Amino acid sequence: MKRITVALIASAACRTAQGPGEMTAVVVHPTPESRAAIAQAVTRALPTHSPVELDDDALRDTGVIVLERSQRRDPQELVLEGRDPGAPGREERFHLVKVGDACERVHDRTGRHYALIGTTCAPR
Repeated sequence: MKRITVALIASAACRTAQGPGEMTAVVVHPTPESRAAIAQAVTRALPTHSPVELDDDALRDTGVIVLERSQRRDPQELVLEGRDPGAPGREERFHLVKVGDACERVHDRTGRHYALIGTTCAPR
């Protein structure tokens, strides 16, 4: 089973292009439902559809999620060399935007938007 590590990046380092009517956003008043909606959107965006678990404070400060693939290890916990040539790079980035009243998670590599039902966000 592949493991994915989630890292939050400081807001100064996360300038991303926005579409018309989009505002960079952060989650306000996160709930278990909003965290589940965000995790589901990120999971759907990944080519392997590997489940993702987010920290309780994910997105509250920056609105950005960076997923880093864990390195595979052998039984002695040594890092295995090599990489699947069909797999995307080591990390995947997502940012949060507010479009009208809706919150959407944007996958930076593909530009695809994922609606976040039950999530309240505010412009950053």
